[in-house]
Amino acid sequence: MIVDLDAVRAIAQAMRARPWFTRLGAPLADDELALALGAAAGYHVTGIEAVPDLAAARALALEPAGAPAADADAVEARLLRDRAAAAAGEKRVLADLSSIVDAALEPTIAAARTALGAVGVVDDELARVLAGAAALGAYHAALAHACGKPEHPFVAIDRLFARGRLPLGPHRGHYAVL
Repeated sequence: MIVDLDAVRAIAQAMRARPWFTRLGAPLADDELALALGAAAGYHVTGIEAVPDLAAARALALEPAGAPAADADAVEARLLRDRAAAAAGEKRVLADLSSIVDAALEPTIAAARTALGAVGVVDDELARVLAGAAALGAYHAALAHACGKPEHPFVAIDRLFARGRLPLGPHRGHYAVL
């Protein structure tokens, strides 16, 4: 297997230019709906739930039903990371993957604070949670790209983030997006 670390580095370089969290609550565009369906496929759900606002997203995120999906994501990420490390060397792969998280944190925290402030919410902890989710989405997408899987659900999730959305994951048979 050939590992595409150039794709990983390209994602890291794009972090500052993304319109993080700028379309929260806006109607889903056709391309966003297609991406949400691509993300949903990874969880074996077919419907899309457009979450209307941050309050609804917070309530959904606090439900324990999302834990199995997070566990499955962690297992899948580990499998992808192990494949990439076996092919290109663990130290090299982890260094490039770490650059994504490093590049994402500052712009995503700032963007999350701005998005929250726009709806009258001042909550630094929530801003950091949003930023962490975005960084994790980019990290997961980079793993999929590194392993030559550009159609992986992780990539669709990251593309939703890249369009200013907050993918929330599977919820009662649907894939939820704010």
